[in-house]
Amino acid sequence: MRNLFRTTVAAIFGPARTRKVRKTTRRVCLNVENLGERVLLSGSPFHNIGVEPPIAPIGFEPPIAILHPISIPLPHRVNVPNLNGYTFDLNSTNGKPAHTLVINSETYNWNGSASFTGTWKGDGPNGHAVSGSLVFAPSSTTVTNVNFSWTNGNGGQDSFSGSLTRNSIRFSRFYGEYYLTGNVKSSTGGGPGMVSGYGSPPSHVIGRL
Repeated sequence: MRNLFRTTVAAIFGPARTRKVRKTTRRVCLNVENLGERVLLSGSPFHNIGVEPPIAPIGFEPPIAILHPISIPLPHRVNVPNLNGYTFDLNSTNGKPAHTLVINSETYNWNGSASFTGTWKGDGPNGHAVSGSLVFAPSSTTVTNVNFSWTNGNGGQDSFSGSLTRNSIRFSRFYGEYYLTGNVKSSTGGGPGMVSGYGSPPSHVIGRL
């Protein structure tokens, strides 16, 4: 009986019997990532970390970039008239012989104006090569300023400065043509002065006006 009691006490309060577990060594695998030509340790798996924004001192306001629109004047949307091939018969107001302006070529510019070349012929037997410009009058898309110049027989520079308008009177015989008027200045002090007249397009485009 006494032996049974000792055996029971030893079973309850004696040293615990544990099963020996074989210890194993586990290797931790490091993940690497290629960044260009460098090899770095991978940070995966990533964990979301809340980061508080920096607190600015009291009374400090960060500068704010303000974009101001830039106002750039745009050229006229409508170009000046195409007068390539036109012939203008211009009469003088002081009784001098009529003059003829023929526009041989016209080149448009980026701002809506145009440059042209042609010939100017007066009372002499020979014509003169001219070069000039066509520019809309200020705040207008119907009136065109015309300026050109040429070298006269004396080696001086003569010039013409005037305006051009289109004839919009439907029942006029000049409907669709352009009316040119202006002042001719000569380096010698002569010249026809004020001249004016209509300009006709080349014959092959008259039917399209």
